[in-house]
Amino acid sequence: MKLGWAFFALVAVAAAAYALNRGVYVGSGIHTYTYGGSIKYAKDCRYLFPSGIHSASVSGWGIGDSQQEAESSDWFCPLFEPN
Repeated sequence: MKLGWAFFALVAVAAAAYALNRGVYVGSGIHTYTYGGSIKYAKDCRYLFPSGIHSASVSGWGIGDSQQEAESSDWFCPLFEPN
């Protein structure tokens, strides 16, 4: 019986370590940039790694002419950071 719980705990620790190594989604934000003389807004996905939180902005994700347009876009951030 104790071996069963120990195995379950080992599997849980291994799964958590794997997830953190891949980068787990923790939130998103909006950032601005200038493109062709006009200001554009883009969605920024944030991922948790053992070394801290990293931002990833993928081209084409949630880009708009206003902050509300970028926030309400159909693009979503995946659970793990894309490579």
